[in-house]
Amino acid sequence: AESLIETAQAIVLMLNPRGRIVRLNRYMEERSGYRSEEVDGKDWFDIFLPERDRDRIRDLFSRAVGDVPTLGNVNSIVTKDGQERLIEWYDKTLKDAQGKVTGVVSVGQDITDRKQAEDALTESEERYRSLVENINLGITLINADYEIVMTNSFHGAAFGRPLCDFVGKKCYAEFEKREAVCPHCPGARAMAIGEPAEAESVGIRDDGSRFPVRIQAFPVIGPDGVTSGFIEVVEDITERKQAQAELEKLHEELVRSSRLAGMSEVATGVLHNVGNVLNSVNVSAGLVHEKIRGSRVPGLAKATALMSEHANDLGTFITQDERGKQLPGYLTKLAEYLAEEQTDVLGELRHLAENIDHIKNIVSMQQSLSGVSGVTGPVRIGNLLDDLLKMDASSLDHRGIKVVREYDELPVVTVDKHKLMQILVNLLKNAKEALTEDQGPDKRLTLRLRALDEDRVRVEVADNAMGISPENLKRIFEYGFTTKENGHGFGLHGSALAAKELGGSLTVCSDGQGQGATFTLELPLQMTEKSDVQVA
Repeated sequence: AESLIETAQAIVLMLNPRGRIVRLNRYMEERSGYRSEEVDGKDWFDIFLPERDRDRIRDLFSRAVGDVPTLGNVNSIVTKDGQERLIEWYDKTLKDAQGKVTGVVSVGQDITDRKQAEDALTESEERYRSLVENINLGITLINADYEIVMTNSFHGAAFGRPLCDFVGKKCYAEFEKREAVCPHCPGARAMAIGEPAEAESVGIRDDGSRFPVRIQAFPVIGPDGVTSGFIEVVEDITERKQAQAELEKLHEELVRSSRLAGMSEVATGVLHNVGNVLNSVNVSAGLVHEKIRGSRVPGLAKATALMSEHANDLGTFITQDERGKQLPGYLTKLAEYLAEEQTDVLGELRHLAENIDHIKNIVSMQQSLSGVSGVTGPVRIGNLLDDLLKMDASSLDHRGIKVVREYDELPVVTVDKHKLMQILVNLLKNAKEALTEDQGPDKRLTLRLRALDEDRVRVEVADNAMGISPENLKRIFEYGFTTKENGHGFGLHGSALAAKELGGSLTVCSDGQGQGATFTLELPLQMTEKSDVQVA
């Protein structure tokens, strides 16, 4: 018995009926830092227990002395160096041959490390749940029988039902109201080929209403290579579809307006300017597509598979296995990445909305043959230029074009904002295309704002690209003239006419091939009906 007590991998503490220490075994000495002889006869409660626990433990000890054993009591002990260790105790009353209580023996197990691991696991699970719950996407874990194992609150909000209604149900019946799984659905394809799959579909709410969704499915493959199900990521694309419908509607309005006007110049001018803005729309749409396609959401599948693999020893895996130790940090970084990704996508969608609004204004801006005037108002040209650059920032960066701003402090100009925007969009687009074709390493787009006098301002858009030859310089504003393979020659011609309608002028200068070009727009502070279109 003596040998067992000393070699036991558990705490053995012997107390007399008054709670005085009779003996500590070797394991208790190692855990507490006290030697048995230095605490012999001393009060157990005062030496080893934190003050907050003393009354409760004294009561339990009194019960043990009264021959009422206590099982599974958990409390902290304070070690010699001031640290606290969490111990789970089992008490037994000791009696002599006559039945008299001679003391209490307490056997304890140090559960500090286990409790810390459990707390860490709980925290990790809470972070994971927070990530899954707060992302603006539906995330659902589905097994190989197409039963919903877990889903997040997005589905509850999107489909109009409590989350508990989904678990254990067939995904195709709950989300798409089908009687059987469609072999072409992303989940079926993902499990069949062992790779991610995606498609657009229609979600059906509990009230029967429908909404468009984009579905991505990621197979969950175990270490034995067997697919145990898939993770389905659902995105509500209602706003995107509405934007597409709005764009189609705008296009129809554009064609109708052009026919009513009866002038090919109006039609081609509108189409050209809408095309300029659609370039930015395409860039933003492409970036959104790339962001979503390159999403780190598949990392959730890997993390889920790893946790499923160690479902029976998750605590040990998280605390001792090198891969498991990295899992909480990985999920934290994944949450940060997805939050940043969401911010980027929302930014691009905001740009899409701004460009669609611009398209609307271009359409409404066109004048009928009777000469209806546009709406004028105060404009800060520097702010307008900056907004246009923001819309095209990713395209400029992708082409390695550096933007140089040389702005003087200008007064507010009263002008038709959307006609001015039409001119600036064309000038920026032409400069960007010229710099894109140029093979030089230093591509610069320079924007200058100058006050000429008290009544007029000047805007210069300059590039250091290939320049314009003298023979082309003379014809640059002519209707239909272009040097581009796929150009139509309407942009600069329409811009020159718009400048004249604003009471200003649009000119260009270039020292020849390889010397770049500078387009200069001069405007009055107050819009007039008088101007000339010149070539310098």
